[in-house]
Amino acid sequence: TSHEPRATSHEPRATSHEPRATSHEPRATSHSEAISQSGDVVHNASADRPGLPPASMDRFLHLVGRAETPLDIGRPATEIYAYLMDVARHAEWEQTIQAVEPASATIEPTSDAAVGPASGATAGPVIGAAVVPASRVAFGPGARFPARASYALRWDKLPLTTQPSDDASVIELVAAEAPLHIVWRTTATEARWSSETELVLERIAEAITTVRMRRRLLAPREQLETLVYELQERGYPLDVVQRQVDRSMHNLRTILEGRAKPTA
Repeated sequence: TSHEPRATSHEPRATSHEPRATSHEPRATSHSEAISQSGDVVHNASADRPGLPPASMDRFLHLVGRAETPLDIGRPATEIYAYLMDVARHAEWEQTIQAVEPASATIEPTSDAAVGPASGATAGPVIGAAVVPASRVAFGPGARFPARASYALRWDKLPLTTQPSDDASVIELVAAEAPLHIVWRTTATEARWSSETELVLERIAEAITTVRMRRRLLAPREQLETLVYELQERGYPLDVVQRQVDRSMHNLRTILEGRAKPTA
């Protein structure tokens, strides 16, 4: 027998470890764009605003420009609706409105659903410290109310109080459906604070109503982006409008449930 070892080859098999060609060239963007870690393009995040995170501008704009707060209020929907339609009394509860003058024009309503309380009307049912007029006057959608407003970055107004105001605004009643739905538009001298406000009333029980307040700023995107940067640079939260709506709704409930006490 032969014990000669069988020839074997231990030569290593040729393999290629050459790195695969990839491109890590940065994507070209204009001077007014930046790219976030997720790849989103954020406009107007230019080098003249250092330190701002390149996050999603759309998300920021939603925080800045929209708000919604629902609250259950211990009053019938008809009484709440009557109080809300008394636009001159919005200064009692609304955070930004400090004074409202009578409507500048009389608008003939198309139905009883679009009717507000009369100026100097006889007293009606008492709602806390608020007296809802019993008689009604013919103003509805289209009625405009000169107002004094404050768009300071605060959300601390107490019910039945006012704060310093520096903006001549106009409140226009846009829609009204008794006792379910009211919409008004506020045009501010400082245009970026102009807004549309909607209140929806839902009857839960005879003396319990869910009131939902929605607000959106009407300024164009460019102005709202500027507002985002200003709030960030000054250290304010972006949801200022939401905080103001929250405060307004709690003031409204406090007044309507009879817990508000007029200040001396």
